[in-house]
Amino acid sequence: MLAGIRAQQEQAKHEHVREVPRAVREASHCLGNTPAVCPASYTDPRVFEPFEQGRTVRPALTRLATRARALRSTLYA
Repeated sequence: MLAGIRAQQEQAKHEHVREVPRAVREASHCLGNTPAVCPASYTDPRVFEPFEQGRTVRPALTRLATRARALRSTLYA
């Protein structure tokens, strides 16, 4: 069982490693720069530390979506 948990942790770690370069490529594309310019010019390395620890903005986005649905239902009821 412990081996399975460790395998899942390793898999998650590898997924995070692939996501950081993807995020840099997407941000650079949106801003009209190359991926090499992105980290050097406008990406603070501290942005990636929480992500690498498994923390993302997903919980905040979920809360905002729930509030938006509630507000819409109140306004258009």
